[in-house]
Amino acid sequence: MGRMVDCIPQTARTARLVGLCAHCGGTCNRMVSRTKIDQLAGIFDLALKDGSEP
Repeated sequence: MGRMVDCIPQTARTARLVGLCAHCGGTCNRMVSRTKIDQLAGIFDLALKDGSEP
């Protein structure tokens, strides 16, 4: 689905990125530091689980 990724907060310091694989359509998951969300928003079209924009 292009660069669309859901960002789901996990703990006070981490979040989980969830997207779909462009090759097989399977779900991809990646744990990231919350401090990197702004940087990742420049690469991906992030949608936070609560509906707000990063």
